[in-house]
Order: sequence, then structure tokens, then C-alpha cells
Amino acid sequence: MPLSLAGMQALKRVLALPESQQLEIFRTLAYRTHSPESMPTVAEVRDQRFRAGVACPHCKSTRIHRHGKYRYENKGGASLPDRWRYRCLDCRKTFNDYTASPFAGTHHPDKWLGFIACVCRATSVRAAAADLAISIPTAFYWRHKLLAALSKLGDQPLEGIVEVDETYVLESCKGSRTLTRPGRHHGGTATRRGISREQVCILVARDRSKHTVARVVGFGKPGWQDLDLALGTAFGSKQTLCTDAHPAYAKFAHARGLHHEMLNASKNEIRRGVYHLNHVNACHSRLKKWLRAFNGVSTKYMHHYLSWFIRYDGAGQQSLDARISACVLESMSAPVPVRTWRLTA
Repeated sequence: MPLSLAGMQALKRVLALPESQQLEIFRTLAYRTHSPESMPTVAEVRDQRFRAGVACPHCKSTRIHRHGKYRYENKGGASLPDRWRYRCLDCRKTFNDYTASPFAGTHHPDKWLGFIACVCRATSVRAAAADLAISIPTAFYWRHKLLAALSKLGDQPLEGIVEVDETYVLESCKGSRTLTRPGRHHGGTATRRGISREQVCILVARDRSKHTVARVVGFGKPGWQDLDLALGTAFGSKQTLCTDAHPAYAKFAHARGLHHEMLNASKNEIRRGVYHLNHVNACHSRLKKWLRAFNGVSTKYMHHYLSWFIRYDGAGQQSLDARISACVLESMSAPVPVRTWRLTA
């Protein structure tokens, strides 16, 4: 359909804007006009979720039989594809393809596609709520249902030279009803100089294939037991650990039997041959820049945001459609609690 006079005038105004603003307008229109065909089919979701066989999400039994199917009519009149229903022969409970997933128990299933597009673009809760015409609490709970599923996925395999370093952010009690310390205003600073217990330690491990593991490991400087607890499942015995001179890394490498290359920045030792920390330090910079867009992330939810950042940062130049499809299929891989008050467990 050709543009009207008003449409042509609007297009001219858009083309007169700087290129960065034109790109932002294009991205906004792209995720607001997504069609349901962009969503992975129920069959694809079913294959991903039950790739090891259909099991009851309530009791984990595999004694299952089909119990019909139904078509859900949403408020707009459009229908979702048929979903299978199952009954467990042990606990006698029923479930469907979306039970115990981020998409379960929602009153607006037709808006999930647009919401996932917002997540893939790292849109704020308020902006997502305004764009999708849902409440801010609904957007918040949807975000954490989705991030809870992504945080349950396994670590990416680390191989070869693995750079490990920590970065620090101030503890945030955003959203808490009670505080154990005096409140800080926006942009506040720590009361102590240097690294202290007021700061949350985020440990990042990144190999040369851009596989990344990020963990919250407590407050202040970590010990080698903290490193082992955070990174133990991501390391075998064949990787080469490349770190700074913090003594906890040497103890961790010795306990794991890893080859360890230690760089001492206080002696101006930034690089030794192929060993350096450029990749992990660049990842720290991108992480902190990305977190600033949310105007403070509560420490109790930081592990959710780290899982989000790893997938956002690793998406690279993927199209928005590809990001949405991957996000849907990945979020269906691990069951999550449906009730929102259990999301932090």
C-alpha cells in the first residue's frame, strides 16, 4: 500500500534524523510489528523441551500418556497453535507443552513474542510495559521468569587459554523493604576506599573462542574456595588459566591441576607472548556499560542479569528473529517455577 501524504511527511522527518536515531526507530518498529510466524512452532518447542523424553514436571515420572489437546483463544480473538495435554500415571496430574515454563500461567500469551523482542534488545521494564500495554509488575515478573529459565542452563564449555578476572559493583538493595545499612542516593559511592565488603565481586572467565562464564562470588576479594565453587564445573584439567597476581588464582590452579600463567600488573607485566587479559577486561567494560542502562540492578537478581548479558553479548550480529527464536528455545530447556515469589530460589 503506497504511503499517504502524512506518511510521506513522517518518512521525510525520519530520514532527516541522524543515522543512530534512524536505526533506533527501525529497531522499535521491527519488534512492534513482529508476526506470530516468527515464533518457533509448538512442535519445535516440544522437541526442544522433551528431547530426552516426555517427563512429568511435578514428579519427574516418565509414565505418561496423551490426554487430548486444546486451542487457547486470546483476548484479541487470535488463536495459538494446538498444544498437547498429558496425564502422569503416577501422580495423576496433568500438564501441557508449556507447563513450568516462562510462558505458563500468563494472561497475555499473544504479547510474549513482543516481550521477548524487548528482552533481546535489553529494553527497560518501563519501556517494555509501555510498548506492549501491560503493567510494570507484569513486565518485571515476565522478565524474571524468562531470566530464571536462562540462568538454569549449563555453563558454556571453556577450552584452551581461559582468561579469568574479577570486577566489582556496589551492593544494591533496590526493591528491598528493609536495609541493613544507611541508604545511598543515586550515584552514591562506598564509604571505604578500595575493594571492601560493600562491593559485590563478579567473576568472569572467557576463552579465546568467546565462550564466557560469569558468576557472583560474594563480597570483597574472593578466596580460592569461592573460585572453585563458582568455576569448578566449567574447568577440567586441560585448560590454561591466565590471571592477574591475586594469590587465590594460584591456589585454585594448584587445586585443579591447571597450567597457570600469572601476569603481575604492578610490575608492568601486561602481556607475555599469547597470554594477556584483554578479552576478559573488554568483557568487563561491556558488562558495566550494559548494566548502566537499568539504573541499578539489585544484587539478589544479579545472577539473572549475568545470564542475560552472556547471551546478549554472544548474539553478535544475529538478526532479531534469530535472537527471539534462540531465546524461546533456550528458555524451554530447563523447567522454572511458575509462581513469581519463587523466582529467587
